[in-house]
Amino acid sequence: MVRVPEGYYAVIFFEKKSRTYGVKFPNYPGVTTYGRTFDKAVEMAEEALSVALESDFDRKYPLPESHKPRVKRGERIVFISLKAEIRMAYLLRGWRELRRFRGLHRL
Repeated sequence: MVRVPEGYYAVIFFEKKSRTYGVKFPNYPGVTTYGRTFDKAVEMAEEALSVALESDFDRKYPLPESHKPRVKRGERIVFISLKAEIRMAYLLRGWRELRRFRGLHRL
């Protein structure tokens, strides 16, 4: 069975010093961004996640698992869905690898 997460949880927090909203993905280390407003931070989180997924897809990296993280006081969780075309690309690759593993014909 091929499993591809529906998306990943972003943790958004206000940074007092810079007066911006920081974004991190606990299940996807290294993917961070920020926005001047909360809504802009969510928008930037969607873009950062898409760019990271596309890059990792090209390098044939596996997807990290997705689970709801614990948050600290002042942090908020937002679920960022995978774009349909990105999710489909990972699903197709997974199905092809599964078929190859089982010795079946190529898709």
